[in-house]
Amino acid sequence: MSIIVCLGSLFSVALLFFSMPGSRDFYFLIIDALLGFVTSFALWTLQPWGFWFTATFETYEIVYSLFSLTQPAYWNIYALLPIAGAVLSAIGLVFIFVDRTVRPAFKRTEPATETAEAA
Repeated sequence: MSIIVCLGSLFSVALLFFSMPGSRDFYFLIIDALLGFVTSFALWTLQPWGFWFTATFETYEIVYSLFSLTQPAYWNIYALLPIAGAVLSAIGLVFIFVDRTVRPAFKRTEPATETAEAA
């Protein structure tokens, strides 16, 4: 999942070259890329805060994608990008909450320390 999120962030960076500087989409793509790279790092390294950060990031992606669909500029072939983004984010969100092995992977456990007892 980390690699998919990282690829999505790279896609957002690439889309920056096709968006108008100063537009709402331009700022969204910058924020999306930055948050995506942080999420990718958190997933790759299984940071304790990564689970909820990923859930928040995927929810943010869904909300913005659905918001984009309310804009007239997306009422044509461009609607495919927000729809695909919302569907992929929803799949990621369902995965992290439904798969029972995901949440425990983000919990840090202290290494067991053995105390040497004097005989």
